[in-house]
Amino acid sequence: MPDAPARRLGGEAALVVASRLVPALALVVLTPLLVDSLGKPAYGVWVIASAATGLVGLVDVGIAPAVSRVVAACAARGDAAGIRTAVGTAALASLALDVPLLAAGWLLAPPAASALAVPDALRDATTQALRLACLAFAVTTLAAALEGVLIGRRRFRALLAMRLVALGTFVAGAVVTVRFGGGVVALAAWQVGGMALSLLVGIALCRRLLAPRRGPLVRRESLRELLRFGLPQQASRIAYASAMHYERIMIGVLIGAAAAADYGVASAVVAALCSLLAQGAIVLVPALTRVSVHDPAALPAAWRRASAGFDAVAAGAFALLAATAAPLVVAWLGHGFGATARAIQLLAVGYALWAIVQPGFALAQSLGRPALEARAAAVAIVADLAGVTVLLALVGAPAVGVGTSLALALGALAFWRVASGRIAFLPGRALAWAPTVAWAALPAALVALANGALVPLDRLGRPAAFALACAEAALLGLVYLGGLTRLGVVPRGLSRRARPRLARTGAA
Repeated sequence: MPDAPARRLGGEAALVVASRLVPALALVVLTPLLVDSLGKPAYGVWVIASAATGLVGLVDVGIAPAVSRVVAACAARGDAAGIRTAVGTAALASLALDVPLLAAGWLLAPPAASALAVPDALRDATTQALRLACLAFAVTTLAAALEGVLIGRRRFRALLAMRLVALGTFVAGAVVTVRFGGGVVALAAWQVGGMALSLLVGIALCRRLLAPRRGPLVRRESLRELLRFGLPQQASRIAYASAMHYERIMIGVLIGAAAAADYGVASAVVAALCSLLAQGAIVLVPALTRVSVHDPAALPAAWRRASAGFDAVAAGAFALLAATAAPLVVAWLGHGFGATARAIQLLAVGYALWAIVQPGFALAQSLGRPALEARAAAVAIVADLAGVTVLLALVGAPAVGVGTSLALALGALAFWRVASGRIAFLPGRALAWAPTVAWAALPAALVALANGALVPLDRLGRPAAFALACAEAALLGLVYLGGLTRLGVVPRGLSRRARPRLARTGAA
């Protein structure tokens, strides 16, 4: 990539991933503390309220995520005034949508709390938590528009700072809640406070990136462009949010809050990994957009190099998670969460394919073909809503994760099928990730089966379970890297000096 060498892209991806990885690690540490402090039913209410935040976002029109692509195109053309107009239009449009949504959510929170299978003692707290979830969404959409400016201008250090502010505030609030017993309402309030502080930081960071005040701040043409690129991304976001949150809500309604807590942990872990990988693909949008503007002939090679490394990392990450899910859950939460480990393994299949398709979505955005992403998302949404509802109603808890995983897999495969007929250089490359996925999945499946049939996990303490998971991950990682060397798809982070060592060990 002429203006963005692989090393720079890797560094940018690392910063963006770090901006989501640190919150994910904080969640890992906080979850057992919150479960012990709040109790399983109250923690289930927190899971449901968090899911409601995501579900409110389903009625958004995708303006905030479109800002990064529009800003990147304006920056590539040297159109500083266009950047300022796009941001102003996005902010005003978000406010126009957030205010009525917040009012509706505030009024609908009590009947929604009554419809959920929560204990009577938690009914009022559920109402207040749902209302705060709507407020958190409103603040988040405004902050997301500013994040789009930083992404489009490739200011990823500033993006990291903005997100860490929100995280630090929430972690502090969670610690206070655990220490002094504030409950789920206090936890939801701290979440709102963290996002509000992040919004203020974003405003300060973006002021220096906008053009001097000249020309209109809001334009109808800018709104149309934001909708053109935003609606397909919103459809993709709906597919992801549906996969992450819809099943949680249905479990809470049909089975109960305790079951939602079991599944919610699994869903959060797998979705967090997918989100981390998707964050790494974010850097491709401004980079590929710039290449498509200045040197379209270099775009195929640039995308192939970037997507090959992404495929390898995504396949390996999900394989490791699925293989070590059982001992990791024991080490993390203790015994009694066997359903959580099984759900992680089922969900990992669909989420892995959805993660691998992210570079394809970035390519479609950079080429000005965002509708390709929308079609894939539509397949995933329809399959998820139908599959989850039917399977939970007919089979119950054993079906948890099957419908969601199948829906995401169908959506990813639908994208490659359609995109191969629309983008000239994709045929023959669209499914090039299949050997990498197969090589990651087969050893991982063997280890997962061994954990279920041979290892007495119910007798292991947390330290022993953690040591077992680390040993399995190390073994799988060595085998996977050796296989990638043989396939010719070695991650860029693997030095040339490491390859002969792998060969001498017999891994390659």
